[in-house]
Amino acid sequence: MRRRVVVGAVISVTLGAICWFRIAFSASQNPPQATTPALVIIGIGADGKITWNGQTMTNRAQLDQMLSRSASQSVQPEIQLRPAKLAKYHDVYQVLADAQRAGLYKFGIVGNEEYFDHH
Repeated sequence: MRRRVVVGAVISVTLGAICWFRIAFSASQNPPQATTPALVIIGIGADGKITWNGQTMTNRAQLDQMLSRSASQSVQPEIQLRPAKLAKYHDVYQVLADAQRAGLYKFGIVGNEEYFDHH
């Protein structure tokens, strides 16, 4: 009986080691490719004008097309919304809603810290 337990333990350890080495070997042969998502900065001016990486969007349809194209990429870009200090809340909300409707999930509002009073 003791011999079966020892043999069973040796077999379990050996199989575990084989699996571990096999996983480690295959990982070293095919390392995962890390992809850094592209960065898109959407600006919203106080006058309601919208920019995409500095390029002015001529209308909402153009923005919607850019958002849809970004959402369909295999690695979605990171979208950073940068509203001007006097941008209207409705304009910011509309861009957020458009991005959500397009299916974007890497989205955030940045740059607000420059408007804080640090005194």
